[in-house]
Amino acid sequence: SQIRVISVGDGIEGVINVYSEVVSHSDDEKSWIKVANIASLDVVCNFLSEENLERSDINLKDILWRLKDKESFNRIVNVLHQRLIFNPDIWSYSLFHNGPIDIIKEYLSYSGSGLHQNLHNLDTFDTSILVTDPVEQNEFQIFEYGPLINARTFKTNKELTIPNEQLKEQYKRFQLYIAHGGGLKRIDKSQKIKETIQVGLLDERNAIILVYYLLLQDRIEEAQSLFQRISTGKHQQIGEMQIQRDYLSAYLDFSSIVGNDENISIPALTIARSVASKYKNYPITRWRLIFDELETQLKEIDKAYGVISDDQIIESDKGKNIFQIDYMRSNIIDNAAEQENKRQQLLRSSSNVDVSFDIETDTKQGKIILKHKNGKSGSLITLRFHFVDVEVLFSTNPFVHDTTSAHFSVLKPNFEMKIALNKTNEGIITEETIIEIPSSVKRKNSFVEAEYCGIRRTSSLFVSNMDINIQERTGRIIVIHSTNKLPLPQVYIKVYKRVCNSVSSEVKGQFVKDGFTDLRGCFDYASVSQEQDDQPKNGSNYKYSILILSSKYGSEIREVDAPSEI
Repeated sequence: SQIRVISVGDGIEGVINVYSEVVSHSDDEKSWIKVANIASLDVVCNFLSEENLERSDINLKDILWRLKDKESFNRIVNVLHQRLIFNPDIWSYSLFHNGPIDIIKEYLSYSGSGLHQNLHNLDTFDTSILVTDPVEQNEFQIFEYGPLINARTFKTNKELTIPNEQLKEQYKRFQLYIAHGGGLKRIDKSQKIKETIQVGLLDERNAIILVYYLLLQDRIEEAQSLFQRISTGKHQQIGEMQIQRDYLSAYLDFSSIVGNDENISIPALTIARSVASKYKNYPITRWRLIFDELETQLKEIDKAYGVISDDQIIESDKGKNIFQIDYMRSNIIDNAAEQENKRQQLLRSSSNVDVSFDIETDTKQGKIILKHKNGKSGSLITLRFHFVDVEVLFSTNPFVHDTTSAHFSVLKPNFEMKIALNKTNEGIITEETIIEIPSSVKRKNSFVEAEYCGIRRTSSLFVSNMDINIQERTGRIIVIHSTNKLPLPQVYIKVYKRVCNSVSSEVKGQFVKDGFTDLRGCFDYASVSQEQDDQPKNGSNYKYSILILSSKYGSEIREVDAPSEI
C-alpha cells in the first residue's frame, strides 16, 4: 500500500515525532502513541474504554490536539466519564466549546486551576458553573477529640475561651467553613427564605458536628438546644451519621440532671438505656467499647441506687474479656488501707511526744480523738478553734495542712478550751482521749490547733454528711451520703496540685480542674487535656489537694498522692 509520512508535535516537549501511517495491524491499536496520533476517533474511544490508562506509556496530553473538534471532545469526555477518570487538561476544553455545563462545573470545581488560588481555602460556592466543597477537596476535615476534659467548670472571665489550642484552631476553621457557606442547606428558589431560617440553615450533618464541638467546650445547654432542633426525619445524611447522633443523644441524656445538690431530680436515662441496648455487641470494636462503657456506667448508677446488685452485674458481664471490663470500669480497689497501715507503723516507731487527732468516719456527730504518748501527769491539752470559710481558704492556700500551724498560731481563736488527758482507774495516762466538740463550734467549719508539752498539731474539723472514697490509683473520687449511702450528684469538686518552682524551690498550689460529681457521685479529679506548666516528670512526686463542697451536705478537704496508673 501507499505510504505517506506525517509529523505530529504538541509543542510542549520541543520534540516532533515522525511516524509512517501504517495502521493495518491489530498490534498498532494497542500502541498508545500510534492510536493517539494517527488512529480514527472510533479507535481512540475504543482504546480509552478498554485499556489500562494507568500504563506508564500513556499520557492523555497526546490527544489534546483532537479536542478542538466538538464531536471528538464530547465522545472522549463521555468515555472517560464512564470510567470515572478526570483529567483537567481535557476538561478545560469545555471552556473552549462553552459546554457542556456539567463538564465546566467539574473542571472549575476540581481542577485546582488558577481560580482556586484566588479563593480562601474554605470558600464554598454553589453556582450554575462553580461548586466548591472544602470537605471533598480535603481543605477541611472533621477531627474527633477523645477524651477532651476541660479544667474549669466556671469561667474566670465573661469571654468564652478554649484553652486547648488544637481544638481552638479547629473550631475557628469550622466556623470559617460554615461562614463561607459550607454545610448549609441548599435553598430551593421556590421556598421562602424565612421558612428555611425557621428550621435552621445548617444541614443535619454539620449541625451534629456543631453539637459535638459545643460539648467539647462544656456548653451543654446550647448543645442540648441545638440538638433538639435537628430534624428527626429519615434523611440520608442522618443515616450516614446515625451512630454519632444516637451516641450524642445518650450523652445528653446523662446531662439532663435537674436542680442542684440541695434539690436534685435524677433522670430515668431512658434514651441512654435504649441506645446502649441498640448497640449491644456492635461489630466495630471502637464503637462497641464506647457503648459497653455506656452500659457499664448505667449499671454503676443502678447499683448505687439499689436497683441491681453486684451479683447481677457479674452475671451480665459473663463472656466479656476481663481486660476490657477492667478498662471500662475504673473502680479498682484503693490502696488507702495499705497507706493507713504504713502511717500507723510510723506513729508507733516515733519516740517523740506526739499529739494527733482526727475525725473518724464513724464520728460524724462531732468527736475529736486525741492520740498521745509519754503523757505527763497534770499536763493539759489546749484546743483552739479557728472558724474558716472553706472555699476561700482552699482557693487562697489549697494545701492548708502545710501552713496551718504557723498561720493560726498568730491568730486569736474563735473558741478555746483546755482538757486533761484520760487516765485509767490506777491513774495511768492512756494513749487516747476522746472529747465531745462544744455545741458552740459543732456546726462550724474550723481548724483545730492542739498544744501539748510545747508541741503544736493542727487538723481540720469540717461539718460534713458525706462519705468520701478516693481511689488514688485511678484518680477517681466517689461521694455518697453518710447515712443512706446513696450517691451524691452535683457536689462541687475543686482540685489543686502541689508544684515546686525549679528556680526558687518555692512550693505552691496550681489549679488543675473543677467540676461536679455525676449521677454515680463520681468525679475524675486528675484527667485534663490541656498542657500545664511545671508538670513533674514523675507523677508520684507530687500531691493533689481536693475540695469537696456542698451547700447541703457540708465540705471537706482531702490531700492525696498523684494517681499511679494514669
